[in-house]
Amino acid sequence: MAEKCAGDVGFKRPIFQPGDVMLFDELFLHSTAADPGMTETRYAMETWFFGPSAFPDQYTPLAF
Repeated sequence: MAEKCAGDVGFKRPIFQPGDVMLFDELFLHSTAADPGMTETRYAMETWFFGPSAFPDQYTPLAF
């Protein structure tokens, strides 16, 4: 489905440098990519933000 929707434009793969960041929401189609040229350890931090009215009951907020 993703390939069909992308059509002739295709997919884009950003090339990140140390310190780069990408922000996206729940509608942004994404996937982790790797290739043989990636020889260094990669680190990532995932952070979720919720409005007070939509905060999941099973989590404890860090701030109100």
